[in-house]
Amino acid sequence: MMTAYFVEECIRANREMTIRHTFMVSGHSHMEVDSVHAAIERAKKLSTMDIETPKYWAVFISQIRRKIAFDVKELEQCDFLALKLLEERYMRPKYNSSGQPIKFQKIMQFEYRTSYSGVIFYKMDHDQKNFSSFSLGEEKLFGNKQLPLPVLVPIENEPIPLPQEKLEDLKKLIPFINNKQYYGTMLKHLVVPKRGRKRKHNGQDHFDADFDAEEDWPVEYLEMETVIDECPT
Repeated sequence: MMTAYFVEECIRANREMTIRHTFMVSGHSHMEVDSVHAAIERAKKLSTMDIETPKYWAVFISQIRRKIAFDVKELEQCDFLALKLLEERYMRPKYNSSGQPIKFQKIMQFEYRTSYSGVIFYKMDHDQKNFSSFSLGEEKLFGNKQLPLPVLVPIENEPIPLPQEKLEDLKKLIPFINNKQYYGTMLKHLVVPKRGRKRKHNGQDHFDADFDAEEDWPVEYLEMETVIDECPT
C-alpha cells in the first residue's frame, strides 16, 4: 500500500517510474547491507570510543573511513508515519485479475508502474516470464467520487511508553554508564504526571532536544514511578 501510495504521488507530479520489489530465495540472502554491518563491527572493534547513546552511534558511523562514506540520517519519532491510514483508500484483494487466488506469502516479486495506477504486477517465481496482476482495491469510492489520497501523519505525537521490563533494564544499566543525563531525561519523560498537571511535550524528538545541561540528575531518579502502559500496536 505504501508503494502504491508513492506511485500515485509520482503520477500527480508527472513522474514516470517503475519500482520492482524482489524477495530473496531462502539460502541466497546475502545483501549489500550485510557488508555495511560488517564494516561497522570491524571499526567498532578497533575503536576506543565509548558509545552509550544513539547520537554517539550516528557520529561514529559517519566517521568510518570508506571509499564511499556512510550517509547517516537521524530519524525522529515524527518521521515514522501511520501507514494504517492507507487502508482507508486501498483494499488487499483475494483474487487476481484472472480470478485466481493470490498467495501473498509465496510471491517472489512485485512491480509497480506509474503507467498502471492502482495495479500491482507480481511473479510467484523469479524464472516466471510474465507477470500476473491484481488491483489494490478498487480504490474506495465515496458516492461516485474517488477518495482523495490520505495525508499521512506520525504514528504518535506523544513519547511512546516503554514496557515495564525495558524500563527496569535501563535502570539497571545506568550505574555502569557515564552519560547518566541522557537516560535520566528519558526516564523523566516517562514518569506518571502528578495529579492536576499535564505532561509537557513540545513535539521535538531529536536526540539533542532531550539534553538539559542545567539539570544534575541524582541517584533518586532510579526510584521514580514510571508509565507501565504497553507500547501501542
